[in-house]
Amino acid sequence: MLNRLFLSLGFILTFALVTFAQNNDDLSWRKHRKLAESLVEKGFFQDAATHYESAFKKNTDKKELIYLAGENFYKAKDFVKAAESYKFVKDEKDKDFDLVGLKYAKSLKQSGDYESAIREFTYFENAYNGDQKVVLKDFISKEIKGCELGMKLEGETPKIVLNHLNENVNTSENELAPIAFSDDILYYTSTLSGKRAMIYRSQFQNGVWSKYAPASGLPTVTNAHLANGCFSPDGQRFYFTQCALEQTNEKKSKNKNEQVALCEIYVIKKQDEGWSSPIRLRDYINLKGFTTTHPNIVHTDDKEILYFSSDREGGKGGMDLWYCVRDLKSNDIDFTFPKNLGGNINTKGDEITPYFDAEKGVLFFSSNGLITIGGLDIFSSKGLLSNWEQPNNIGIPFNSAVDDYYYTEKKNRTGGFLVSNRMVAGEKNNTINEDIFEFVTSTKAPEMFARGSLFDKKSLNLLKEVTVSLYEMNNGDKQLLTTKVFSDGVYQIQVLANKEYVLEADKDGFQTGSIKINTKDKLDANNIGESIYLNPSIPMDNTVAKVETKTEETTTVVPTKNNTNNPTTNTNKKEPKKQMNNLPNNDTKVVDNNSKKNTNPSTTNTATTTETTTKVENKIKPAATVQNEVVSTDTKAESAKNSTATTKPVKENKPTKTDAQSQQKEVVVKNSKPTTSSETASKPVTSEPIVNSSASNTSPVTHELKDEGETFKVQIGAHAKYQPEHIRYANLEEYGVVETDDTSHPGLTRVLIGNVASRAEAIVLQRRLKMKGFRDAFIVTYSGINRITK
Repeated sequence: MLNRLFLSLGFILTFALVTFAQNNDDLSWRKHRKLAESLVEKGFFQDAATHYESAFKKNTDKKELIYLAGENFYKAKDFVKAAESYKFVKDEKDKDFDLVGLKYAKSLKQSGDYESAIREFTYFENAYNGDQKVVLKDFISKEIKGCELGMKLEGETPKIVLNHLNENVNTSENELAPIAFSDDILYYTSTLSGKRAMIYRSQFQNGVWSKYAPASGLPTVTNAHLANGCFSPDGQRFYFTQCALEQTNEKKSKNKNEQVALCEIYVIKKQDEGWSSPIRLRDYINLKGFTTTHPNIVHTDDKEILYFSSDREGGKGGMDLWYCVRDLKSNDIDFTFPKNLGGNINTKGDEITPYFDAEKGVLFFSSNGLITIGGLDIFSSKGLLSNWEQPNNIGIPFNSAVDDYYYTEKKNRTGGFLVSNRMVAGEKNNTINEDIFEFVTSTKAPEMFARGSLFDKKSLNLLKEVTVSLYEMNNGDKQLLTTKVFSDGVYQIQVLANKEYVLEADKDGFQTGSIKINTKDKLDANNIGESIYLNPSIPMDNTVAKVETKTEETTTVVPTKNNTNNPTTNTNKKEPKKQMNNLPNNDTKVVDNNSKKNTNPSTTNTATTTETTTKVENKIKPAATVQNEVVSTDTKAESAKNSTATTKPVKENKPTKTDAQSQQKEVVVKNSKPTTSSETASKPVTSEPIVNSSASNTSPVTHELKDEGETFKVQIGAHAKYQPEHIRYANLEEYGVVETDDTSHPGLTRVLIGNVASRAEAIVLQRRLKMKGFRDAFIVTYSGINRITK
């Protein structure tokens, strides 16, 4: 009922054509009314409204004339004139003036007069006592919230530039359904011909969009409107909508003055000689007697997903969004039976023009059933198929007090297009027809900073005088960019977009802490990074460090005399981190990564010590050990001649001068299976799972979990149907080992993250999981394998 009151099917194709017929003041009110009635039958709502208005001025006793003027001004989307007309009869209670007070308030809202609209919505709700009171109460509540949102957003400064395309694209007719074929080619639908909708093409050249021209190569359709197109991501298919030119007998509007355009989705395939003939999608998609339109195609894995809008049976009300899937390997256009996108997306109102951003996993669509600042507003929601988060109104300048829809983005992601009937100062002085707008994101990338706090993981106190190093990751390679010392317990380092980084924090008396940062698709330049937690160092003795050899290969360089046969002893002292920042006042030093020169005095020919040391490339954590065969990297003949030389033990690890100080050789320690040096630095040996380093913001610490003693996990929920593939549980493994177990209640499954060996680590993990959205996460204590916390 409310659909018919407030909306026509103008968002399918708008045919409120305007003839601009001249009013003759000599005409009687009856002749004006008769002209108005004939214009309504032809779909000329704006001219019909003008004649009804003229008829009322000649006979003000006939209030139904000004009411009909308001009805037709609203259909033509002239909301200012609609409000002016409805105002004369807004308090009428006669059934011939159906809900006129509500229509008046709605017209004020879509004119942008939010304050007056709130007043009239409230007045109507208090005065209305009809049989639709319960339904209207919910509707009015949403409309008032939309007005309040509009007033709030009006005070904000838009961050996006929105441009009204010039007369080369936009005309006095309706332009809609933009298709960003490439960064400089735009296809779109227009009623420019005056008789039927067609698809046109424009190209961006020399800073402007070229004059419109009919799109070539597409099917020639003479008996239907051709509109709402979409290319498949691989460019092999073009899906589009055909709408009947005239109202059919299959579905008549209850209101004889309101036309219904039945639409169906077709597809053409790319062939060697051009495009195929149009193929109508199956009957179970194009249901007889219902409108099916607004196709949007997405490719994921080996599947092609079709999102579309339809008023078919089984929906939530009005136009709903649906999807169906087919196998990309199939040559047939054999989609599955359509499924509704569900209650988070669809409402009792209308949801139309879907556009799915596959890279971000975000669906954009327009709705008038959610809280809007106008009629149709553009919303976004994360998800896939029928699993979606609650939609967000994307605000201004995308949305306005009128209708905004057909959101789509360019390939280069620097902007996109939308359709709106809003007014544009100096260019468009009415809201009658739809135009295409281009939105442009900033061409200059905002400065991005990784920020966070530096904590003692044991005491949770801030750490001062911490050295933080920034590494860029490229195909698994770790490249040092800069280091800096932070004295106040908070770090801040500038980063670039679309990069992967590792931040490492070092402080005397603590193990190295690290986090990973991915700046891809980061919109908030001031909220990149997170806190880093450093574990206090574990006291070490001077025993030889050992590493198991099952899955890793470790390369160790050992300075020694001209003896390549005898293994050397590791002093097991942690080598101090090489200072990359010797600049005063915490200035940042950028390292030249092309330089391969070794400046470490301990490996030069002028060394003055015979102390045998072991240096692992990159780093091995203090708890790691080495136990392998020693193989010389020096293959020169003179090395073999000195093979009988021996290394004398050094007491108390003090340096001792020898005659062979200038002839040090490199000794390589190898394991059985190759691995990268970065893997060696980051993979501790343990037989039990530990909290992932990215979850605890520190380098991994080995905790041996035994059958006895307390350990800790964090429970994020208990579910009747746990679906690990759901978007809510994406990337949980970054926080630690994901475990499930059954509860005492049949059918419920607990989901836990762990194990950790201390409550302090569990607290940190709990905080991070709550920040991810698991607000009810709590710590569970285990004694051995027995759960203590209920």
